[in-house]
Amino acid sequence: MKQLSKFYSGFSMKEINLAVKNSEIHGLVGNNGAGKTTMLKCIMQMIDYKGQVYFCGDLLTSKNVEYKYRIGYVGDFDLAYRDIKLMDIYRFAKNVYGLYWNDENFNHLIRNMFKINLNQKAGQLSTGMKKKFWMALALSHNPKLLLLDEPTTGIDPDSRDEILEYVSNLAKQEGVATIFSTHIIEDLEKIADTVTFIKNGELAFSGTKNAYFQNRRG
Repeated sequence: MKQLSKFYSGFSMKEINLAVKNSEIHGLVGNNGAGKTTMLKCIMQMIDYKGQVYFCGDLLTSKNVEYKYRIGYVGDFDLAYRDIKLMDIYRFAKNVYGLYWNDENFNHLIRNMFKINLNQKAGQLSTGMKKKFWMALALSHNPKLLLLDEPTTGIDPDSRDEILEYVSNLAKQEGVATIFSTHIIEDLEKIADTVTFIKNGELAFSGTKNAYFQNRRG
């Protein structure tokens, strides 16, 4: 991200410069409304912005959608169609991602880790179960980059630990880069390599996890 900026009425995210490497797990922290979700939406080309975002060396634009096949995104949003079955959403995602889709991964996450019944309707899921389902979708098309917006909020401790371990293994074994926003300090301590702290739309700190916690204690 180079000079990444976004301006709303009453809020601005100003000239963020940040790079995340392969295999790196990067924690994004800050108060509610600081700009964390805005940054992730800019990367996904979901909103207009000023500045540049590059992925694997390529400049991203709203017209260049191919890169989205290689990014797993879990945002802070609800399932739009409450009466649709999860099985239908799964089939749709599998069709969209085509050759990138990994059914073995999806079935492992749904059946073994999250224990989700795909015959349920979207509206029947609790907040935590919705987040688990979106995580399963995001992790099942062999992403090179994960963008996770509060991925473990509302999830039970055991599942939270499993998700963190899974993300950590993807980084170590497959070189997947990850940016995840969180208010849960324990999540940072467990898996983050680096941390960026955003305050009122500005980058207040970016560095190693150890340096972040030293500054925080100071």
